Amino acid sequence: MEDILSMADTPYMYLLDLVLQSPMLESLELMIGGEGFINDQKVNGDWPHLKKLKITGRASDADLDFIFKNDLGNMADQGPYLSALNSSKAFGSHYQSLVNVDLRDCLKISSCIVPDILCLCPKLEILQARHVYARNVAERGLWACQQLRELNIQFLMDPSEQDLQQLVFERLSTLVRLERLTLDYDRCGDYRHDVLHFCLDCGLGQLAGLQQLTYVWLYTPSYSSWCSNLGTEDVVWIVNNWKKLKTTSPNYNGSAKVPEFIEIIYLSFSRSHPRQICRLAR
Repeated sequence: MEDILSMADTPYMYLLDLVLQSPMLESLELMIGGEGFINDQKVNGDWPHLKKLKITGRASDADLDFIFKNDLGNMADQGPYLSALNSSKAFGSHYQSLVNVDLRDCLKISSCIVPDILCLCPKLEILQARHVYARNVAERGLWACQQLRELNIQFLMDPSEQDLQQLVFERLSTLVRLERLTLDYDRCGDYRHDVLHFCLDCGLGQLAGLQQLTYVWLYTPSYSSWCSNLGTEDVVWIVNNWKKLKTTSPNYNGSAKVPEFIEIIYLSFSRSHPRQICRLAR
C-alpha cells in the first residue's frame, strides 16, 4: 500500500487523520508551507513499514517532532540543539525500514539529522539532503547504509577542519554499492564553510572500491581552494579506477580558473571511454 500525504490544498489535520488510519503506509510525502504546524496536539504517527519519506517546503525540526511518535515530550520550550536531537528521535523508529529519504528541499530541518540517517538506516538506498557538517559525521559512528545506491549531498567544514576531509572519504569508501554521487553546493547556501576537496591529497584514493559508480556530479563554489589543488593525477585516477563511469560533471561557480582541468578530463574520457558521455558544465 502506498499513500501520499500532501499539505498543498487540504487541511493538514484532516489529511493526518486519514494517514494515521493507514498502519501499512509505505510512502509519505509532506509538503509544508507557511510557518509549519501550529496545532499543539502531537500526531505521534508510527508507520513500521514506511520505506519512502519526502519532505519539502518549510518543514522544521518541530514539524518532525509533531508528526512522528516521540516519547521525549514537546519541544516548544527547547533550544535549537535539543530540537534537532528530538526531531531525529521523533522518526527514529522508522530508521530500520526507510529505503528512500528526500530532504533536499527542506530549508529549516537541521543538518545534524543526516548523520543519524546515515548511521541508523541499514536498508537505505537513496538519500537526498542539502548538506551535512563534517564535524557531525566525525561525532557519529560508522555508517549503516551499506545498501546506498544514490547519494545527493554536500559535506561542509570550517577552514580549520581540513583534517576531516580524510574521515569523510573514509566513510564514503564503505558505500561499495553506490552508483550516483552528487556533491551539489546549489542547495546549501552556507558560504562560511568549505566543501569536500575531491582530490587524492585529501583522500580521494580511498574511493577505489566504489566500482559501481556511473555518475559523479561535483559543484564547487568559486571561493573554495580545492579546484586549484587538482592535478592531472587526480583526473587520471578517476578515469582508471571507475570503469563504469558514464557521466562526470565538474561544475564551477563564479570565476574559478579551471580550463586546464576541463581539457584534461575531457581528453581522458574521450580516449579511454570513447562510447561514454562526459558532460562538462561550467
